[in-house]
Amino acid sequence: MITGSRNFNFKSWLCLGLILTLSIVSISAQVQKDRKKLKFSADVIEGSKPIGGKETRRLLGNVVFTQDSVIMYCDSAHLYSDNSLDAFSRVHIKQGDSLNLYGDLLKYDGNKRFARLEKNIRLIDKGMLLTTEHMTYDVSKKTATYIEGGIIHSEDNVLTSETGYYYASGRKLAFKRKVVLTNPKYTVNSDTLHYSTSSKIAWFFGPTWIRSKTNSIYCENGFYDTFHDFAQFKQHAFINSAKQTLKGDSIFYDRKTGFGKALGNVTITDTSQHVVVTGDYSTHSELTNVSYVTGHALLMQISKTDTLFLHADSLKATAVTDSAALAKLKENRLTRGEKQELSRDSFPMIRTMYAYHKVKFYQSQLQGRCDSLKYAYNDSTMYLYLQPILWSKENQMTGERIEIKSGNGVLQILKMYSSSFIISKEDSARFNQVKGKNLTGYFKDNKLRKVYVEGNGQTIYYAKEKNKRTGVNKADCSDLLIYLKDNQVESITLLNKPDGTMYPPQELDPRELRLKDFKDLSKYRPNGVNDLFIW
Repeated sequence: MITGSRNFNFKSWLCLGLILTLSIVSISAQVQKDRKKLKFSADVIEGSKPIGGKETRRLLGNVVFTQDSVIMYCDSAHLYSDNSLDAFSRVHIKQGDSLNLYGDLLKYDGNKRFARLEKNIRLIDKGMLLTTEHMTYDVSKKTATYIEGGIIHSEDNVLTSETGYYYASGRKLAFKRKVVLTNPKYTVNSDTLHYSTSSKIAWFFGPTWIRSKTNSIYCENGFYDTFHDFAQFKQHAFINSAKQTLKGDSIFYDRKTGFGKALGNVTITDTSQHVVVTGDYSTHSELTNVSYVTGHALLMQISKTDTLFLHADSLKATAVTDSAALAKLKENRLTRGEKQELSRDSFPMIRTMYAYHKVKFYQSQLQGRCDSLKYAYNDSTMYLYLQPILWSKENQMTGERIEIKSGNGVLQILKMYSSSFIISKEDSARFNQVKGKNLTGYFKDNKLRKVYVEGNGQTIYYAKEKNKRTGVNKADCSDLLIYLKDNQVESITLLNKPDGTMYPPQELDPRELRLKDFKDLSKYRPNGVNDLFIW
């Protein structure tokens, strides 16, 4: 009896559990059905009539429909037996605390919770206004879509596109085809753009142009924080200003501070100075007009006759206002050439380039090496510091400091200060040599033509007749004047207190014919662009 009683109780509880489970499922299904069921009110509610094969009620005046958290208003409506409706005139859908959707006509499926609106549509969500003529709205996903053109207003930004999607949950928009974002400071044209109304950030996908009064920016991927005016551009990205173009794998730009940086395959092109700079990393400040380039940095001074290639660990370019030129401008004392220059610039600037550490440069007519270098664009003068070396054809030139002035890509004047030394190879063992305190060289057709040595002048050179060596002249003199032809010594004039001796060509051992501090540094000479990166 005890065993039978236990079996009876178990079966009873099992039946009861099944009944309760089925009841819960039934109640849950009924709740879900009730949640989908449209509730309504109106000033006038007409009885059910068959329209288009469906039982239809007509609602007039102050019509209100509710479904969960969604409220729909209109002037009149048709409510169908399949839980759908058509709403007419002054349609207003309200969902949550902030989203409001307006239009002239609404078709709503209460089972799918899906709306179609037409004519004079406005979607408003926390200060964002979207207008269009045709829109669908998924109530469950809180997603609006238009495919025939729309306009977005969000504070200072106005955005238009052919196709758009609004995700109310994240307050994000996605736009495709003929996307235009207009801001008082710039205009964006893009193929595909995503925008967050909360963060004010725009993301670009596909060809994109950003144009302002100061520059034009292109990229195919990136973002722009329109609130903080900060951006990153990638994929074929570049920035064009009035006379410069900056390219890089990635470009970061802060419009408020005017600061930008580029990473990877950086190229800066300055059309006003005919300069192209490449490197791995670059920064630029629009406020200070200072630029840096590092990592395999290479500068190319473009010339029709002889392009200059220069490498250093880092390059720096500056541009400051020419106060003297400004004063002349105010007093109307500019020359004709200066006025022509000003017609190309808004105001006169002094532009300078600096190269730091392990500097080497190459031209077909001139090569050089030093620790640091300065180049002044306004007077086309190059300054070499710390163990500078120059090579011009057969001549090697050294000094504590060297200056080279050029014009229109043509070498003009060379100046060397303190312990100036010029050597040129006569043969594998013999060298012509000129040494002095300071030295000034003059070029003609990019060839060293005349050299003036001032102070402590010393020289060793091999005399020739008809290309045959006739002797070696060793002379000391306070000042020297040397003429060269085809980069060979043609004549030497001893100007002050001369003391010299001519020796037969074979009388002295070539090793004895070395002035103090003589060094053959030809192993450091760059013979092409690739040699610039070998220190």
